[in-house]
Amino acid sequence: MSDNEQPLTTSERAWQHIAAERFDQAEPLVRECISTADPSDHSLLWHLFGWLASVLNSLSRHDEAEAMLRTSLVEARAIGPDAKEIGVARYLLANQLLRFGDPA
Repeated sequence: MSDNEQPLTTSERAWQHIAAERFDQAEPLVRECISTADPSDHSLLWHLFGWLASVLNSLSRHDEAEAMLRTSLVEARAIGPDAKEIGVARYLLANQLLRFGDPA
């Protein structure tokens, strides 16, 4: 690394693994992003839990992905009652259930 280069962030490293379809290596990095996030930053957390769900789906771990999408929805609702993220989180969870779970 040259003097002008910055080390990659955890998030950037995770995206590199995702781009290379190394989802098993991306998962712990996304989990690290979640564990180091400010617990009151619901805008960030709803996104991170959705991101983790995507990685888990890529690993065919659909039940775990559903749980992360449910957590993502909880975080989206914590942003506030009018948060646009709520609709997105609900859509993602509904799509998950239609594709991999019980559509009821």
